[in-house]
Amino acid sequence: MNDLRFALRSLRANPGFTVAVVLPLALGIGANTTMFTVLDTLLLKPPALVQDPGQVHRLYLQQRGEPGVEASASFPAYETMRTVRAFSATAASYHARLSLGHGVDARPVDVTGVTASYFPLLGVRPALGRFFDATEDRLGASPVAVVSYHYWRRELDGDPAVLGRAVPIGQFTYTVVGVAPEGFTGVDLDEPDVWLPLRTATPDLNDVKALTSRGWFWINVLARLAPGQTPAAAAVQATFAHRRAAAASDRKS
Repeated sequence: MNDLRFALRSLRANPGFTVAVVLPLALGIGANTTMFTVLDTLLLKPPALVQDPGQVHRLYLQQRGEPGVEASASFPAYETMRTVRAFSATAASYHARLSLGHGVDARPVDVTGVTASYFPLLGVRPALGRFFDATEDRLGASPVAVVSYHYWRRELDGDPAVLGRAVPIGQFTYTVVGVAPEGFTGVDLDEPDVWLPLRTATPDLNDVKALTSRGWFWINVLARLAPGQTPAAAAVQATFAHRRAAAASDRKS
């Protein structure tokens, strides 16, 4: 509440700037940016198996003086959003195509790198095994993976003994710890083959410097609203948290 009061006082003190913050938002949730307002190409329904999807939102970034909004953000911006009290949970994701296997036997595999908070935020449970946790979502951690249900059935023969299997993806060999439930695609219409811990997989997904650079826009950020919060109030809190962190970073540099 203190952050929100401070934000509102600041906006009232500069009314001409209020429109620039509250409508397009420096970092926040716009009127048409709720992911589940986008129509499924086949059915008018939100992504499957997501609990209470109306409370889950994408966060978009708008640079001062720039038209439109960015669907991607920096990793430090995501970490700042984790401190916003209007959100009960936040998560980050990044999509890529990597190589499965090595040499002449290598073939492409669609992966989504996600933070450990991704699956709990969406309220989904694994069909087999478990999802990875925060100790496995960090640089240098032992690589683990969650495979999609269709990939498990199609490429791994639906083997119930798949847990513990080693899967060579990119420069690492990942150990399968879980299978996602049937029909789960995350927050997109296309189902990836594999979900990897974002930080662990960063050397394959991007340069490791992307985890610390505020100018490196590459991830998508999701947030679940805390009980009693509105998108508008959350947007104001997110905007000021982002600006405060960016200003602090500028002072250090």
